[in-house]
Amino acid sequence: MILPPGASLAQTELVVGKIITAAEVLNRKWSDEQEDGRTLVEHITAQYNFNADADESGPHVATVRLDMLGAESRNSLIDEFIAAWREEVGVIAAPVSMVFKQPMVGPGGPGG
Repeated sequence: MILPPGASLAQTELVVGKIITAAEVLNRKWSDEQEDGRTLVEHITAQYNFNADADESGPHVATVRLDMLGAESRNSLIDEFIAAWREEVGVIAAPVSMVFKQPMVGPGGPGG
């Protein structure tokens, strides 16, 4: 996520907080409804001053990462979760660039 240059770390933290809260709300709901009580989102981390999609750094740049159950263990599709997460985050007052995406195929297998 990228706020306008000049945004303070405090402003970035507020936006990151909203994004994380939205992920936590969905995690509770989807874990109960789609994963038979298993925790879908295993870890949520935020990294400030870095975003792989940005050609810039500073207090206005951050990355929020969700580590989820592996593809072989979950019922949910990551694309569906990302769409629901984007909707749960909603509109943020400050102009912000957010990219919701899944990682390339890695140790957990394909994202779908």
